[in-house]
Amino acid sequence: MNTEHIEIVMNEFSEELKTTNKAVVDMATAFNTLQHKIAGFEEKLANQHLTASADMAPIQDIVKKGMTDALLIAARQPKSLTKKFQILLFPEQDAKLFYKIVFGCWFLLVVIALAIGDIYKLGSQWIEKEKAIEIVLRQQENAHIVKAWHNLYQRSKKSFRIKMDQIIVRNTMQSEDTLVKIDNN
Repeated sequence: MNTEHIEIVMNEFSEELKTTNKAVVDMATAFNTLQHKIAGFEEKLANQHLTASADMAPIQDIVKKGMTDALLIAARQPKSLTKKFQILLFPEQDAKLFYKIVFGCWFLLVVIALAIGDIYKLGSQWIEKEKAIEIVLRQQENAHIVKAWHNLYQRSKKSFRIKMDQIIVRNTMQSEDTLVKIDNN
């Protein structure tokens, strides 16, 4: 069944090829005929010596029409197509303009973007270091208070320790509320 289909397709292709070849031969003969006619017109024009002024516009129109017909016939003939696939990193034409744009504007923009990124990183690192220094300074300032609190806690009675625990809980809740308010702002 497949061979029958292939034979039918091959017969159709051969018929189409025959008709295409016949059309090409007909166009070539028509083109040659027009060339001979044009050559004949050119010889007649070259051999004629007119003494009287004649209107050459109709003859020129005929010659122009014949030339355009010949060009149309030649343009209709099948041409071989070649497909090209290229990956161009740089343009084939106007390379100077390309380099001017790439190495002028784009390079400058890349340098500016990198500089802004570095400045941002340095700024954020500086802010983090300042916060860390501030925390360390606060801890140093409060170190003697914490030490005194622990000494008092260890030397006091149980009832006083409970009051101290309540004070710590209340103060930590107040400081957390303060931190939440600061974070929201």
